[in-house]
Amino acid sequence: MAMKLSEIYDLTARPSHEEMRMVYDSIILPIVLAVVKHNQRELHKKARSLRSLFVRTADIIIARIEADLALSRRFILRQNIVINEKNKSCSTVNYLVTYRSYEESLAFSRDYLLLEINARIAAYMAVIFKND
Repeated sequence: MAMKLSEIYDLTARPSHEEMRMVYDSIILPIVLAVVKHNQRELHKKARSLRSLFVRTADIIIARIEADLALSRRFILRQNIVINEKNKSCSTVNYLVTYRSYEESLAFSRDYLLLEINARIAAYMAVIFKND
């Protein structure tokens, strides 16, 4: 006799750490990508001696962000996790995450997002410019 999925999986269980990391990535990486692309456009406008180096570095960072974003989006789709932006104000952005029958509301402050954006960009640059 076949078992029901509800008997195998706890359908009200909280998402795992990896699942929540992918949720955060799928929310934050598009913002990071927009910031890097904006900065790259600004670099194109300025005539500086190292402009081409900065633009190429931005190209590499954009490619890596897009790859990571594709990975997190595929994971989110495979796990049937639904992320909806509830509302946005000048100080916070709120999301509703639905996974199985579990729901969680996430709120990101503007300050947190700025810190996270800077940390993510710094991490991508560290990988590019690491000294071995």
